[in-house]
Order: sequence, then structure tokens, then C-alpha cells
Amino acid sequence: MPKFAPYESPFNYLAGKFKFIANLRSLYFKYNHFDDELASRIYNPRAGYLSYFFGGLNPLLDIKKDALDTFKPYKANYYITRDLLQPLRGIGNIVSGLANVITASIILLIYLIRYSIIDNVIPVHVMLESVKLGGGLLDGISGIIRGATQLATSPLTWLMKMPVRGYITWKKGKPTVAQELKEKVDNLEQLINTPSLQDNPGASKTLDDAFVIENEINSMIFKTGKALKRGQKLGVDLDEIKEKIAEIKPFISYSFCSTNMFHTGAFRIEAQSEDLPLQRNSHLAFLSIFGGKKDNIPAEISKPDSLIIP
Repeated sequence: MPKFAPYESPFNYLAGKFKFIANLRSLYFKYNHFDDELASRIYNPRAGYLSYFFGGLNPLLDIKKDALDTFKPYKANYYITRDLLQPLRGIGNIVSGLANVITASIILLIYLIRYSIIDNVIPVHVMLESVKLGGGLLDGISGIIRGATQLATSPLTWLMKMPVRGYITWKKGKPTVAQELKEKVDNLEQLINTPSLQDNPGASKTLDDAFVIENEINSMIFKTGKALKRGQKLGVDLDEIKEKIAEIKPFISYSFCSTNMFHTGAFRIEAQSEDLPLQRNSHLAFLSIFGGKKDNIPAEISKPDSLIIP
């Protein structure tokens, strides 16, 4: 399910400031398989501040996903175990939610005091830090709500949700990653094949389209890695996936531009679309692994200058 991005939790925020917290975070994601990082792996410099704030609503989106999953087959035994342990996951979400509320509030207070005594304050920095931490506060509250709903609905999960999903799995079988991504692959192929402005001045493809493509491709790569960890069948050859990932040429290039908007030495990130045959063909070749149309791809694809690494 799509989530608000980019979003930075207080835990991730502190991990960027202190190395020992970054090490704890790595350890957490290594052994805690009941929590996901955001699927989006690309940084969009044109994203508005509200994206950072509304990321705090992601736990509420997970509540919706929990309900929708009732009518879907189990993808692997991992998800059966997760439903069995739902009360523990609920307690964990309540604890992490409380931690986010407390941490975000303390950091926000510290920053407000700090910025109140600094002379050369950069307004955009104050705004961004405040919105990020406000999103962390919202995330904490949403996490507590999700944890409470998980505790309250655990009996229903055991008595109704698990039998329903079990029956659907028995009838339809466990879906592979390739089967789940079929609709996304079709939509991406259509978007990638849209003529670019470089081909036709009146074409409709935009930089926003390029961001959508890169986000979706990175989401597919992340989903594939997550499926491997959780025991879901890919339905495609893993070595071929790795090969095509290494050949992907990004549609977007970034450059740093200096600006005197706030003070000397400040800079901004500028993104440009590079919609050339090399980019399109490398993306289409990757999609062909998951059921994309191979007749859209030339016989040979040149080696790219840079890579996308999952």
C-alpha cells in the first residue's frame, strides 16, 4: 500500500545525528521482522513539507491494510505467524508510539530553544525541522492508535481473519511476487513508453512522471528483497533480477545549485529528467522479468554509467 514519503521518524532522525543510534537502528531492522522501512528509496527534492508531516499517518494506513488483507491469501508462513502474534505487535506499536511522542516533543523543544537564541537562523531549516518532528509526533499518536486496534481485534483475527485467509490460500494458492506486481508492471510500461518532451515538444511526460517511475521501480526492488526475507516465492529468477537491477539507468539526475535566498553558501538540489532510449530500455528490461512485454525492448542494451543499488 502506498505511503506518504519522504517521511523521517524521530528514530531515523536521531540515527542521522548519532552513530551509536544508527548502529542500534541497523540492529533493530536486522532482528525485528515485524516492522518495515518505507518502500520508497528515492529522495525527491521537490517534495513539499506536508509530505514529511503526513508521513506520521502511515500507521493509520497500516490499519486499513490490515483490514484489506483479510480477503487476500497468505503470501508465506511468515504472515501466518504475524497474525498469531498480533497482540505482541500491538504492544510493540503502543510502546514505539509512546517513544515517538516523547522523543519528538523533546527534540522539538530543544530546537525551538536553540533557534530562539541563534542570530543567523535559516527560516527554511526551522520550518523543515519543525515539520519533520511534527510528523514524528503524529506518527507516535497514530502508532498508539494502531497498537490499540491490534490488541482489540486480536480475537477477531484468530477466529475470523485467519480462517478466511487460510481458506482463500487453500483455494488460490500463495501468490508470487511476480503475480502481485503484474498490474504495476503494466502501468509502468505504459508510463515509460509515453513520448518525452525531447522526442516531441507536445508530449505529456513530465519530471513528475520520472519521479513516479523511479519510486515505483525502487518499490519493486524493495518488495523483492522483503519477499526473500519473509519466504515468499518470487516467481522469477533471482539472478536475472540482480542482473537487470545493475543495468538500470535512472531517469533523473541531480545537481547542487548555490543560492543566496537565505544566506551565503546555501544551496538547493535541482532535479532534471533524462528521458533517453538508454533509460527507457533498461527499465523495460527490468519490468520484463515480472511479466512485461519483451517485444518493447531492443536486442541489446548498453551498459549504463551509473547504477541503482537496492
